[in-house]
Amino acid sequence: MDKSLEQIKKSIEDAQTLKIRATERVLSLRQQYSDKVEELKKLGIDNPKEIEKEIKLRTNEIENLKEEINNLIPTDLIKKYSNGFASQKEEGPDFNQAF
Repeated sequence: MDKSLEQIKKSIEDAQTLKIRATERVLSLRQQYSDKVEELKKLGIDNPKEIEKEIKLRTNEIENLKEEINNLIPTDLIKKYSNGFASQKEEGPDFNQAF
């Protein structure tokens, strides 16, 4: 009978230890969550539950800006004159030609 009481006592102690560890883990995770929420707020995201929506929105914004930048680059001029610049680079610039 003593062994079963000791086993029960040990089980209770183990359960208490486990509860303490679980409680500490929950507190740690809550703190991490709070830190991340604050970090998101600094980035302009007020509701972390809508993070996927915000990511899609910002991804679309980035894609639109990239497209806008590409449209501003005069690729036709670059293609037209790039060969001339490449050959001048190899030969060296002719400064007399500029004046």
